[in-house]
Amino acid sequence: MIRKALRNASIERPGKLQNAVEMILGGLRNFFLDILGKENERYVPFVGTLWLFILVNNLAGIVPGLQGAEFLDSNSPLAWDLHVLLRPL
Repeated sequence: MIRKALRNASIERPGKLQNAVEMILGGLRNFFLDILGKENERYVPFVGTLWLFILVNNLAGIVPGLQGAEFLDSNSPLAWDLHVLLRPL
């Protein structure tokens, strides 16, 4: 959906889908900037991506048949933990 909205992105005449996607992404960016502060703005994409990944996996656990398939293997959470802890700053 985001790819479709940004494929035909226009500054002069944005469509309804482009407006909706920009509103959601801008709102999330401002949300994380309020939490992290302006001095930590460079962490916003990483924290936002991590938050979105966790949200999608938690919502997938609610849907029957998608019972957290990503985290059934114990190596997946370990890999994400190491990625977060050892990420170069």
